[in-house]
Amino acid sequence: MKIVVIGGSGLIGTKLVKNLRQHGHEVVAASPSSGVNTLTGEGLAEALTDAQVVVVWRARASALAAHSLGDEAIKTAGDD
Repeated sequence: MKIVVIGGSGLIGTKLVKNLRQHGHEVVAASPSSGVNTLTGEGLAEALTDAQVVVVWRARASALAAHSLGDEAIKTAGDD
């Protein structure tokens, strides 16, 4: 399963990415250092291509992703 982790290069995000990869998932650690800018949208479409899951790790990253993707694309855990 392809999983995109927005905020995946930070302290906790890198641990999440590592754990997901150890469980056999294809993981993209989306961050400016990997060429993905959620504020401008640069690299975002490519990172999200064929992704089944998007994890937004930080609150600030969530707001920026909502800005880039549109609010309707953001769903948090527990939302039905």
